[in-house]
Amino acid sequence: MTSFMHPVKKRYGILGLILATALSVLLIVTNLVLLRYANTISSTLNLNKQISNGGDEATYRKAKEITQRISGEGVTLLKNNDNSLPLTDNRVNVFGYSSVNLVYGGSGSGSTSGASHNETLKQSFEAEGLSINEDLWNYYTAQSQQSASWNVFSPNGGDYNIYDANCSGVYDLFDQAKQYSDTAIIVFSRSGGEGGDLPMDMGVKDDSGQGLVGGDEGKTYLQLQSAELKLLHSIEQKFSKVIVLVNSSHAMQLDFLDEDGIDAALQIAGPGSIGMRGVADILNGTTNPSGHLVDTYAYDVKSAPSYYNMGDCFYSDYKQNMSDKYFYFEENIYTAIVSMKPPQQKRPLSLMQRARFMIMRIMTISSNIHSDMA
Repeated sequence: MTSFMHPVKKRYGILGLILATALSVLLIVTNLVLLRYANTISSTLNLNKQISNGGDEATYRKAKEITQRISGEGVTLLKNNDNSLPLTDNRVNVFGYSSVNLVYGGSGSGSTSGASHNETLKQSFEAEGLSINEDLWNYYTAQSQQSASWNVFSPNGGDYNIYDANCSGVYDLFDQAKQYSDTAIIVFSRSGGEGGDLPMDMGVKDDSGQGLVGGDEGKTYLQLQSAELKLLHSIEQKFSKVIVLVNSSHAMQLDFLDEDGIDAALQIAGPGSIGMRGVADILNGTTNPSGHLVDTYAYDVKSAPSYYNMGDCFYSDYKQNMSDKYFYFEENIYTAIVSMKPPQQKRPLSLMQRARFMIMRIMTISSNIHSDMA
């Protein structure tokens, strides 16, 4: 029988085996790196493309119009004394550090894609016919640009600082703002998302003694801090019409809304890239806010049993135990205090499980790239 293949010499076989092993290791390491930094790579290479970058412009425009309408109608009207809304004057003063640093969405899976497409509050309001006090906007913008140099403390990797504490210069603009308009809008924002509980004590400090900017000892992140309350009370005394925008997807403690100086309040959650246009439509009377709160917002967040389940926890660390104390909370349900148990040691994934996970992840990324380019 004639042989058409030359026998492979032993040294070449060993060299080939070494090369194949090295390539396999390189492939595994490369996939692990891609898996770890997939979102960063996709963002840098603009793989998560917006429809405006390659699609029918009419479809994109129609999608924006629908999003704007949904965002506006989904807003919850928390308060509207004496028909303060809609506004009768299109000139408004907008206060709060968050006015130039909106929380557009949550973190993790709740984050928004294409941050460069997010409209500012000013852009959205002006697009819908409202006029913004430029002096106030420029002041907060300048403060926002300086914030990068502030030495801030961020527990759990989240930014829970109250930067209004560093914006005391805004009080020098009150007289000018009063002349511009007697209507004041103030924005209170709260960020956060999966993977980290919100601070239960805003007075927390690290080992060096550094703490949160504007944080009050004993107060939770879901409460207004003293710097925010000072600004709110000063605005109430200066302006005849005060409107609060609650820019938070978390159930903030909203007891302050009962103050007589607040005329109207809207819960706008995370508005997304163009959702502030929907908010502007409510202010000018184009859209009727028809949203409802998805849960009871307590006057005191500590009245909720789940409050005592918070802390430096992992997803598997929660355990409910019986206690001699009970809390009464909404709809006649008694719930025991819950406590935490120490984190359990988790068995590491096997090599086969890791390989299977990497293959699934690569297939998902490839599918996303294909759909984006299609």
